Amino acid sequence: MANLKGQRIQIDATGVNLASGAQNTVEFWMYWRGVEGVMPFGWSNYDLYFSSGGFGFNTNNGDVLGIPSASLANRWVHVAGVFYNGVPNPTNVELYIDGVKQVISNRNASNVNRSVTNVAWIGGFGASGGYLFNGYIRNFRIWNRKLSAAEVSLAMTTPEGLPAGNGLIGQWYTDSIENVAPQYDYAFASGYSGWNPTALMTGSTSYPFDDNGDLYAGFMFQWDTPIRFTQLKFRSHVNFPMYNTSIYIDNLKVADNITITGTYTTLNGNWYGKSVTLVRKGASKDQTIQQVEFYGDVLTKGFDSSIKRVGSIPAWYTYNMQLVQIDNTLDVIGDTGHGGNDIWHMTRATNIGGAVQSVRSYQVTGWQQTTSHPDCFDYNPFNGHLYAVHNEDPFTMHKYLINKSGMSWSVSLVKSYTIANKLASGDTLNSWAGVKFAFNKQTNDGYAYVLANYQSAGSIAKLYRIKLDTDNVVPEFVTDIPWYFPNNLCSFAVTDDYVFLPTSTGVHVGAFGVRDGHLANAYPIVNNVNSYFNASSYNYDGETFVTANGYQYALTQLKIGNRKPNFNDMKVTPATVARQDYALTGSISHIDNKPMSYKVFVNGVEKVSVTTLPSPIAVNHLLMNKDLEIGINTVTVEALDSSGSISVFVLNIAKVNTDTSLNLTASTLTCHKENVTIEVAVFDAERDMTKFQILINGAAEYPESGFTENLKTPYTYVHTIRNSRLSIGDNLVAVNVVDEFGSTVTKSFTIKKFNAEAKAEEAAVRGQMLYANITDGDGDAVRYKILVNGNQVYPPTLGTMTQYLPTPINVQYRLPKESIIFGNVHEVKIVMEDDMGVTSSWVTNPLIEYAGLMFVSENNQFYSTDIGEVLRYLEVGTVVAGNTSGTFKVFLKNTVGYKVKNIILTTAQKDLDPVDEKVQLSLTDKPFTPTHMLELGSLEHGEQATFYVRISTSRKAIGGGFFDVRVVGDPA
Repeated sequence: MANLKGQRIQIDATGVNLASGAQNTVEFWMYWRGVEGVMPFGWSNYDLYFSSGGFGFNTNNGDVLGIPSASLANRWVHVAGVFYNGVPNPTNVELYIDGVKQVISNRNASNVNRSVTNVAWIGGFGASGGYLFNGYIRNFRIWNRKLSAAEVSLAMTTPEGLPAGNGLIGQWYTDSIENVAPQYDYAFASGYSGWNPTALMTGSTSYPFDDNGDLYAGFMFQWDTPIRFTQLKFRSHVNFPMYNTSIYIDNLKVADNITITGTYTTLNGNWYGKSVTLVRKGASKDQTIQQVEFYGDVLTKGFDSSIKRVGSIPAWYTYNMQLVQIDNTLDVIGDTGHGGNDIWHMTRATNIGGAVQSVRSYQVTGWQQTTSHPDCFDYNPFNGHLYAVHNEDPFTMHKYLINKSGMSWSVSLVKSYTIANKLASGDTLNSWAGVKFAFNKQTNDGYAYVLANYQSAGSIAKLYRIKLDTDNVVPEFVTDIPWYFPNNLCSFAVTDDYVFLPTSTGVHVGAFGVRDGHLANAYPIVNNVNSYFNASSYNYDGETFVTANGYQYALTQLKIGNRKPNFNDMKVTPATVARQDYALTGSISHIDNKPMSYKVFVNGVEKVSVTTLPSPIAVNHLLMNKDLEIGINTVTVEALDSSGSISVFVLNIAKVNTDTSLNLTASTLTCHKENVTIEVAVFDAERDMTKFQILINGAAEYPESGFTENLKTPYTYVHTIRNSRLSIGDNLVAVNVVDEFGSTVTKSFTIKKFNAEAKAEEAAVRGQMLYANITDGDGDAVRYKILVNGNQVYPPTLGTMTQYLPTPINVQYRLPKESIIFGNVHEVKIVMEDDMGVTSSWVTNPLIEYAGLMFVSENNQFYSTDIGEVLRYLEVGTVVAGNTSGTFKVFLKNTVGYKVKNIILTTAQKDLDPVDEKVQLSLTDKPFTPTHMLELGSLEHGEQATFYVRISTSRKAIGGGFFDVRVVGDPA
């Protein structure tokens, strides 16, 4: 960890990709204090920059290509930035926050052309000594390539020790970048004539801390974030050394009664806490501290501070009244106008940080004394009684039973106990407005703790304890508490390890060690103490809480934790594994050196159990790879001390799995009737056993269902796909290979099975004849059937087709007369099926008339059917003997379905006299050239010829009747 405030660290980045258009990645953990205009990282003039509410890429042009920064302040954030050599834009640079790729945009000026460099800076950039980062940087890495999202996530969850290679050119962890003292978050001093904490951290003046000869003098530096301290350094002005000095980490004394001179006094160790305190106890001399340096690692997990500020409670002010908590509610007893008779009873939404929901104020009856000054009260949850020391009788402790009845509470005296005023030391136990006492509600130790101030030691308070429910008890001295603010104390709180009082600054509540009186931590009080201070403790859900305030209206709430086992340098090696086992190493210590036991869980399953051992415990276990799953796994260490306090430390280890190599080949990717042979070749780098399946269009091909059994790799399998398993068109052949860890690799290809449909070419219906030439582009055999108006006419057996016939097939088929309604449109269909089972059809909708050489009238009416049945007559009318009838135009139309030649028309006299009543024919009407026979040559199907008919009579004509015109011809 590097704490960077006003400093930067230059690092060697040799190995980055300097080529134009190349990309490089930096990734690290960052704790930004919210100060604008700073850079956590930079190259020569290309960096990551906080400015104007944004965070992102900067090219030293007043620009930020990035995201809003508000959510990044005052917390640990993982950052990964992909830098582009050129002009950065939202598509060629990438920013990840906590493993999530961000949508970035230009927030300020435009970007200019920039590139990474072989030198880089943590906490700034090379172009200027300004823009220095304010916060913490840890676990810093540079890669000479772009990381994928998955790789960023893995790096984020791997704190240290990624394997070298794969583009990783440098890793900077605790040892290599921890060269700057952590910047304090708060500092205060007591007993001084000169006090400049910033100068003390930099040594820029001669007398940053100069005591004023008080019996107690010293100072405290405090951090909001816990720190693992590894080294503390102190030196005084060369002429004014500091004598009789003790150094504390929280309330753990790490040095006692030492002399600090102008040469650095260095303390090396491994301590955890949130404060460093120097206390000088000695004779009145002019003593100084000129410079301090603190080194350590900011903790983000595996550390549980014993005291945490959990919130503030909006509540009624206490003023000079007594704060006490009964039944986990918040109560104030007494007020300025009524002495100790009133109780303000406040209820809250929740016990932790809950806002006040209601306030009930009423008098409490039954007290032994009543004055205008606040008495001291505290509730003992272990026996359910309220104890009080009244101002009128400051050395008598009264034990009351609380009677809760509706809105009016009363108390009844159980017994009174006298407290001895004279102590063994000869001092007098006195305090403002009576003796102040408190119960330890964290543990039922059977004592009441008594605090006396205004002693001859000035600002020193003295802590005593008295055996509870004991008469004429002599207080036992516990410890001196320096720096206690000598205000009008109304109440205070006590736990196993701490006494909670205001600090000498008057704006913080201090946690002073019960054993040594040292100030372990200090916590801001809402507004300030002013002239009164109240603190009270209570238990809730197995935990202890302390609530404190001064004169003002809100209260600060602290949670008091047990002093638990601490984990040191816990890690898994390697952090990324394939099939090898891995080591868990580190140590477990305890601030109180309590014996401990621990267990190790892998993904929640217990793997190691170690029984009680003295502190510290070295941890070194070889854990099995078989217990890991592919991906991120958790290794959890659970430590239990002899007091029952548990600490948990969680590590991540990544198990990677190289994808199985799968190669597919096929004898052909196109086919018609052929089978297809495929070859499946499987190789696994870790020699994992694998199983596979072959699917065709999603259906199992091999094996018949599921997968094969697990097979040793490498192997090759050859499989023949029957043609019948393939559908016409595209067929997706997929092979899935699954290794023994469940990782699946899939490859596929498409086999195209082609087939040309059978076609009816040159198809037509002419007359009553159906003509077609059935072909198949693949040369397949074809069968067919013929339908008229949806009814099968050929083959005659319904539901059948012809046999498969070699193509081409010449079809000449006369449609059955019974299937025809002459003079109407019909649907004529040929249904074809090739020997691949693919059907096709040809359809036409012809108008079907009588078939033959047909006589047709001028209005397109047939005179007879194709078998000679008379449909209508040619009406010649009445002809006067000796005259000639009119000339009648008649058409001869070929509807036979093919060309007809040698067409001859002849007359048949029938009822008419062949001499006196002659039927005459002519090809023209003007002139009409009479003949009894006409030769018309030939007619194509559908073609028609014109001729003329008349009757010529002599004077001997005596009758009438019927006659015929007949036609014959030959197929052409």
